[in-house]
Amino acid sequence: MNQRKAILKYLETHKKGMTARDAIEKFGCTRLAAVVAVWRSKGYIIVSKRETVTGRYGNVSVARYFLVTEVE
Repeated sequence: MNQRKAILKYLETHKKGMTARDAIEKFGCTRLAAVVAVWRSKGYIIVSKRETVTGRYGNVSVARYFLVTEVE
């Protein structure tokens, strides 16, 4: 399984979503936004929500990506 497929599988099974930090720690992926763009171009609905986390230099805004599996 390649890195992109592993990330998609993770998004399918983890409803809490994924941040860039998660992608680095779990898959060694440093360009999560690029992987998300590939899956979006293939028709997957992946949404992002901004959240604030405390980083080394204070509060920063990060994106958390979620795979939409059901239309509400």
